[in-house]
Amino acid sequence: MPQPPFSEDLLRLRAGDVLFHRGLQYAAQGRAALVSAGSRSAVATVAGTQEYMVRLSVATGRLTGSCTCPFADDQPICKHIVAAALLWLEDSEPLAAGPAAEPVPQVPELREFLLTQDREWLADQLLAVAQDDPTVHAQLLIAAGADPEDSVDEDAVRSQLLSSLETGGFVSYYEAHDFFTGIEEALDSIEELLELGASRAAARLTLLALDGFEELLDDVDDSGGGLSVACVRAEEIHLRATQASPGDPRELAQDLARRALTSELEVFLDAAEQYRDLLGPEGLEQFRDAVEERWRSLSDDDRAHRYQVAAQRRRIAEAIGGTDGLVALLRAELDTDSDAAALIDVLLDAQRIDDAVLEARALLERFGDSARFRAVAAEAFARAGRHDEAAELSWTNFVEQPSLGTFQPLKLRSGPAFPHWRERALTILQERAGEHGTWSWFVEVLLWDEDLPRAWEAATEHGAHDSAWLTLARWRAPLDGAEAASVLYELARSSLSAGQRAAYAEAARFLKEALGFVSGADAEAMRSQILDLRAQNRRRPALQDEFTKAGLPRP
Repeated sequence: MPQPPFSEDLLRLRAGDVLFHRGLQYAAQGRAALVSAGSRSAVATVAGTQEYMVRLSVATGRLTGSCTCPFADDQPICKHIVAAALLWLEDSEPLAAGPAAEPVPQVPELREFLLTQDREWLADQLLAVAQDDPTVHAQLLIAAGADPEDSVDEDAVRSQLLSSLETGGFVSYYEAHDFFTGIEEALDSIEELLELGASRAAARLTLLALDGFEELLDDVDDSGGGLSVACVRAEEIHLRATQASPGDPRELAQDLARRALTSELEVFLDAAEQYRDLLGPEGLEQFRDAVEERWRSLSDDDRAHRYQVAAQRRRIAEAIGGTDGLVALLRAELDTDSDAAALIDVLLDAQRIDDAVLEARALLERFGDSARFRAVAAEAFARAGRHDEAAELSWTNFVEQPSLGTFQPLKLRSGPAFPHWRERALTILQERAGEHGTWSWFVEVLLWDEDLPRAWEAATEHGAHDSAWLTLARWRAPLDGAEAASVLYELARSSLSAGQRAAYAEAARFLKEALGFVSGADAEAMRSQILDLRAQNRRRPALQDEFTKAGLPRP
């Protein structure tokens, strides 16, 4: 097929850097496919939110195109057109050398040509291009001194965004990727407005997008997390847009607070901190007033919203008054053990250890029955070097619920006194394992405590989880390679029961490792066992393949 009379450089000039790079990504991802192509025209399909039809033609050396995507309704070129044009170029043969072949002008030569032309003619050419390309039109207006907000086509981007939010019914898991691709494209367009300098338009449209995302919760299967990704990106664009054009801090506070207090998607969760400098004292006060008004309107039974608003109360208190402001709020409302634990955590995070110890001692009388509060109080005592007090609280928690989760803080907070508590704790755990048959759990505790000899003994006598056996086998290998290899052989057999290639590959790795642990007669015995496994599974070609790739013995 002859090469069409345009070049990649000219295509870049026609599309602009932003659209060109997006089209280049689509082409690289293999989304474009030529239906037909000649020297002057081509038809292609491009996979986006759905499959779009692109028609390309070249008249008087100028590339024109049409696309069935929503963006192309208002724009002369889109990324799908770029992707199709790049594929058209890639699948074409270079022009043959000779007098009949006119070389395509390259960018450096074209620049030299343009520099020698009449300014009036150049202006006419630019205006002709701008008439078909809103982005170029906006760039020229801005360069001429116009306000970017008055130069961009906000309505076109709004239409694209609203179109991307239309579900047409429930969007299944398998349809979600394409659906969210459409939303990403709309966010691309909003970000392009920001890059052109239309920051206020970008901010308005991201708020519209975030409101639209809330309405999608019941209409889209978001198992893949596409909605969360879109929310994060929209929030990032909004922050950048607001930083570029802060506007009225009170209005900004109202916009942020309304969404932060009601959003099921937890948008603007950290707005008080992220926008603190933009809000200033006036905006922060407005934010706090909105939060407090919402707090007073909640009933005690509305637990979900109370948690959401309580979190915002703490964030705004810290944004206004720092750690002291947050501590003052928490001290004023110490109604539950969670409130008391949060107060100690805040002081510890601020490295105010002495204050945390004083508060913990004062509050133990009220909340000493709470395992949660005892745990955070023990952390405060331990960080202050008061390990005996920390150990006593940690021991109380351990006795109430013996487990790895309570054994760990007992060790970490007891300091030099831990050996005194350790044997008592292990005795309780061992008795509990015997009563309930939870020996695997007891082995996990011993492994965490790095008592591998005792863990091996318990696992050998009572059993353990596969992950524990793997750790123990590798520890045992230098002491007794045959025993370690035997463990790995059993782990391999267990993996084979899954009947999947990944499990076969895992089994092969175990067996190869086992062979490395043994020598002599033990190695011969292991090779024989591997050959037996192959024979038992001769009708599983995937297993045979994985064993061969691992270099295991073959018949």
